[in-house]
Amino acid sequence: MFGPSFLIPNYPQTVLEESGSHYCRVAPNDPYVIRDGNLITGQNQQSASEYALVLLHALTSDSRLAKAQSAELMASIVAERLIARLEHDGFVIMRRPPAPGGAALGRGFQR
Repeated sequence: MFGPSFLIPNYPQTVLEESGSHYCRVAPNDPYVIRDGNLITGQNQQSASEYALVLLHALTSDSRLAKAQSAELMASIVAERLIARLEHDGFVIMRRPPAPGGAALGRGFQR
């Protein structure tokens, strides 16, 4: 894919190093996350959990966001993705709690 006889003539590592960038990596399937100021990046899919931790740390340590706000933001992101996944898998999601005096899904309702 990379090299003189392929579609992309140069290796990304070589180009980055020649331009003065600091290039670093680990083994192909190992998790690896880097934070440089406001840029957070991961090497591959295996870096997802470590990326989330670095993102959470960035949100909670930044003086512009209060810790409560960042925790609420992360909770809403997780909730939205969880709901989307459950709906995708065919689960029925209740959007609001049942009315006072009634049980969920209408069972056991008494007047």
